Amino acid sequence: MTDAHTTQRRASLNGQRRIPEALKTAGFLALFILAYGIVGRMDYEDAVAMEAAAKAQQPQAVQPQAVQLASATESTTCGK
Repeated sequence: MTDAHTTQRRASLNGQRRIPEALKTAGFLALFILAYGIVGRMDYEDAVAMEAAAKAQQPQAVQPQAVQLASATESTTCGK
């Protein structure tokens, strides 16, 4: 199954230098590790920012209910 241009394509490919398969694999692995590191760093920074935002939204101080109830009963007994 060859066409009229097959021999011409094969001749042009023979003149080119090919990158060894091991070098391609090593490059792909390095690129994959780099991308994994970048995504991990972004995830870490996002988690730190979300933790800081959650701490900022918490109430500062809340009085215990026992003190509030005691002050409420004192005010009603003083009025009698």
